[in-house]
Amino acid sequence: MTSHSLVLATLAAVLVFAAPLAAQEYRWVHQDSIPSFYYRDVACHDGNNCVAIGSPRGEKMMVRRSIDGGRTWDPIYFDSEYVADSTHYHVPLHLNHVAQPSPEHILVACDSGRILHTEDAGAHWGIVQTSSDQSFNWISMADTLTGIAGGYNSEMFSTTDGGRTWKLSPSPDSTGLHGAFDGVCASPLVWFVLNNRRDIVRTVDGGAHWQLSRAGSHCYSLTPLSPARIWAAGGIQIPSNQRRDLILATRDSGATWQTQLDSMLPAWDGLSDIAFADSLNGIAIGEMEKIVRTTDGGRTWVLEKVNVEGPLVAAAYSAPSTALVVSNFGIILRQERVANAVDDRRDVDAAQLQVVPNPIEGSGAIRYHLAAPGLVRITLCDMLGRERTILEEEDADAGSHETPAPPGLRAGLYLVRLVTGDGTTAVRCIVQR
Repeated sequence: MTSHSLVLATLAAVLVFAAPLAAQEYRWVHQDSIPSFYYRDVACHDGNNCVAIGSPRGEKMMVRRSIDGGRTWDPIYFDSEYVADSTHYHVPLHLNHVAQPSPEHILVACDSGRILHTEDAGAHWGIVQTSSDQSFNWISMADTLTGIAGGYNSEMFSTTDGGRTWKLSPSPDSTGLHGAFDGVCASPLVWFVLNNRRDIVRTVDGGAHWQLSRAGSHCYSLTPLSPARIWAAGGIQIPSNQRRDLILATRDSGATWQTQLDSMLPAWDGLSDIAFADSLNGIAIGEMEKIVRTTDGGRTWVLEKVNVEGPLVAAAYSAPSTALVVSNFGIILRQERVANAVDDRRDVDAAQLQVVPNPIEGSGAIRYHLAAPGLVRITLCDMLGRERTILEEEDADAGSHETPAPPGLRAGLYLVRLVTGDGTTAVRCIVQR
C-alpha cells in the first residue's frame, strides 16, 4: 500500500469509528503547566482527590495533590539533590508511578526497590526499602490494605498492611523471568500482570498460583474496573517501525479477551496508557499527542483533537465526564463536557427506574426497563453522589429487569444511579429500620 493510500484508509477508519459519538462535545483545557517539568504519572481516588508525580529537569522530585478534581494543584512532597557533607550527596527518590487508595493514602513506586507512602495526605511521609535494589515502575492497590508493585527488571512485591511492609511474591512467570511492564491488583486475591514478553498472566489466589491469560498481548498498560473486567492497551509492531493501536478487554476475569480497537491512527505509535471511569467512559493515550475516548463501554472510540507539547505519559479519571492526562513537558490536561453542548443522547426516563418498596424497611428491589439491549451499570451512592457499592454491571437484554437491593443497609437516604448507553438517571431511596 502506498503512503497516500495508507493515509486515506486511516482517515476513513477514524471517521467510521468516531461517527457514533460525534454529537457529544468535550474539550481539553491546559489546567496546569510547570515549565521544565517531567510528569510521570497521575491517579485519582474520586471526583475530588487526585495526585500527580514528576520532576523538574534536574534532580528535584515532587508529588502534587488536587482536592477539586484536577482544577488546582499543590505540592505535598518535595525532594532534591543536595550536598550532605564534603564527600556525600543526598540523592533524591526517582518517582515512577502512583496509587491513591483513599483521599489521604498515597503510595509512590520509586527507584532502588523503595516505596514512598503517606496516610495523612502528605503531612508525614515514610520510605519503605524492600529487599530489591531494582526500580519499581508500577504500583497498584486493590484497597487501602492490599497492593502489588514491580518493575521492568525487578521482582514483584505485595503488601497487606497498606504499604507499611512489602514481601516478595512468587514469580508470575513459570520460567522465573523477572520483570513486568504493568500490573493491577483488581481485588485482594485477583491480580493481573503484563510480563516482559507482553503475556497477560493472572492469579485468583493472591499470587500463590499463576495462569497464562493472554499470550503475546502486544500491550503495555492494564486498568481494572472490577475483578472480572480488565482493560489493556498497546500496539502491534508493523513495518517501518510503526505500531497499530490496540485495546483489549475481558469481562470474565481473563478467561477470554476481546479486541475492542485495532486500527492505525496518527501518530502510528500505539497506545501507552488506558483509564476507565466506569463501565462506559474510558480513554487511552499514545505518546505523540494521541487520545482516543469511548462513552459506550468500548464499542466505539473517538480520536480526540488535542494540542499539547511533549509526549503524553499517563491518564486517569476524576469523574465519568472528567479525565486528566499528564505530559512529559509539565502540562496537565483536563477534559470536561461542554456545558451547552447539543447532545442527541436522551436521559433515561426516570419512570424507567424504580425502588420498590420505597421506603425500604426489610428487603427491596430495583426495577428498570431498557428500550434496547446494552451495557448497564447500577450503583448505590450517598446523597453527595459518592459511590458506595456497585449493584449491577453487565450486558442486559431489552425489556424489564429487577435486581435486589443490598441487604443490611443502615437507615438513611441514598441515591440509586442507573447508567446505560442512553444516559444516566438516579432516584432517591429511603431505608428505614
